[in-house]
Amino acid sequence: NNSASAATTISGGSPPPIPANLVATATTTTQIGITWSASTGATSYQLERSSLGSGYTPIGYPTVTSYTDTVSSGTTYVYQVRAVSSGGTSAPSNKDLSTTIIFFDEPVTAGVTTIKAQHVIELRQAVNAVRAAAALAASSWTDVTLSVGVTLIKKAHVDELRSAVAAARIALGFSDPAFTDPTLTVGVTAVKKIHLDELRQRVK
Repeated sequence: NNSASAATTISGGSPPPIPANLVATATTTTQIGITWSASTGATSYQLERSSLGSGYTPIGYPTVTSYTDTVSSGTTYVYQVRAVSSGGTSAPSNKDLSTTIIFFDEPVTAGVTTIKAQHVIELRQAVNAVRAAAALAASSWTDVTLSVGVTLIKKAHVDELRSAVAAARIALGFSDPAFTDPTLTVGVTAVKKIHLDELRQRVK
């Protein structure tokens, strides 16, 4: 489902160019805003969504380059869009995912925000939502129960999140760039704002 399909053409015309720059962002726990760049000659767009390992299904035909999707909380959705005109329908745009979890302490502030158990708990939920979107099993975790205000955040917690989300993104056809401080060392590497930000960005 992640490979571009051939454009649909109608005799006597050509489909418009493929839309670009699609971005999906959760604005609440039940709404995702999707935007993309206009396609020259398009009279409307066919927005498509995938979730829980399903194929892409059309969810709307807006005539503008934005759409608000009402969805379920705690779930990852993947979107693509096609341009439509009298000449046919284009191949799909780039894809983007969004997870309907609004993170605590967003944004994290270096030197001010203490990395807490709540941050890891939320990331575990979000990472497993992305894994569900990729039809992968939920990940298992070291220290399954984290106590807010008590549990010390460990190297293992970060390493597990990184590995679990990377596998899911690759399964969905997304790239997964290298992490800052790719090798964390117990007693040497502190858990930093950038480590949290990079994980959040991969699931947002």
